[in-house]
Amino acid sequence: MVIWMTGLPGAGKSTLANILLKQLRNKGLQSLVLDGDSLRDALQVHRYDSESRKKLAFTYARLSRMFSKQGSIAICATVSMFDDVRAWNAKHISNYVEVYIKVPPKVLLQRNQKNLYSDAEAGSGKNVVGFDIALQEPKAPDLVLMNDGNVCPESLVDQIFNLIIEKRLP
Repeated sequence: MVIWMTGLPGAGKSTLANILLKQLRNKGLQSLVLDGDSLRDALQVHRYDSESRKKLAFTYARLSRMFSKQGSIAICATVSMFDDVRAWNAKHISNYVEVYIKVPPKVLLQRNQKNLYSDAEAGSGKNVVGFDIALQEPKAPDLVLMNDGNVCPESLVDQIFNLIIEKRLP
C-alpha cells in the first residue's frame, strides 16, 4: 500500500506522516515514511525548477511502489503537485491512497517554513509552487484534509487511518 500525502510546503505532510507511521507500527504493520526533504538530501537533488521537481516526484513514486511491493506501507509525504505523477501512481501502484492536505494561504504564510512564501511574495523567492510554478491541485484524492490548525494533527491522522482500514489494510 502507498499513502501519497501531498500538499504545499508547510501543509503539515511530514508531521502527519510521522504520526501515521507510529499508529501503523503500533498495530504491528511494517511501514516507512518517504519524506520529500529527506529524500532530496539522500538523493543529493537540490534543484527546484518545475522539470526537476517532476522528475523527482516520479522517483518518489517508483520508490514508494518498490517498498509497497516488498510488503511495507509506504507513506510518501511530498509536494509533487503534478497531475501526471498522481495519474501514474493510480495506474501503476496497487492499493494507492491519495491524501491532499490543504491549508489556507494565510496559514501557510504564518507558518512560512524556510521563508518560502515571504520570499516569493517579495519577489526574491524562485521556483515556489503556487507562485512561479503552477499549482496542480489533486482532482480526485481519496481524502482531503483541511490542516488550518483548528483540528489537532492526531485527529487528522485518524481520518487517514480510517480510510486505510476502509481501503483494506494489507
